[in-house]
Amino acid sequence: MRKIELFLIGTVTVLLAIVLPTFSKGNIMDFGNASDIVSALCNVAMAGAAVYAAKNAKEWISQAHFDHTKDFLKIMTKVNDELLTYVMARSGGDLEIALALPHFKPADEQIKIIALNLPINTRKELDLKYFEFKQNTIKSWIEARDYSQVPDHEYTVYPDFYHYLSILPLRRR
Repeated sequence: MRKIELFLIGTVTVLLAIVLPTFSKGNIMDFGNASDIVSALCNVAMAGAAVYAAKNAKEWISQAHFDHTKDFLKIMTKVNDELLTYVMARSGGDLEIALALPHFKPADEQIKIIALNLPINTRKELDLKYFEFKQNTIKSWIEARDYSQVPDHEYTVYPDFYHYLSILPLRRR
């Protein structure tokens, strides 16, 4: 109710500020023709819309981050399927990690999209954490392959990038 009252008071004030000087006997101020007045009112309306959009932008950025993160998780499901197939078909070697990295190409693109809403220092941290994540993901599949026949093996590599991604601080304005 308070917002409506303020809006009505503001509207009446603006209209009185336009009508009184324009149509009074002294005609103190010339406002120009009607198109100028309408244009000024439209500018005020646009300024109000801009303020409203600015207040709601933070919520939109949070939702966009959530959507991009969800897309990343979907992409990583496919990447993990490809990595599993790739690693299980190999027997090891020095270049195994380097040759597996191209499977991350779709995820790399999604990480770049996620980074667009981050401050510069957080982007650098994201790149570093993502690089470690790729290495750890490949190593975890290699470890799973190499120790699949050892029932008591305790796995040492855990890719934990997903939690980091979910709590990533967004740009503050």
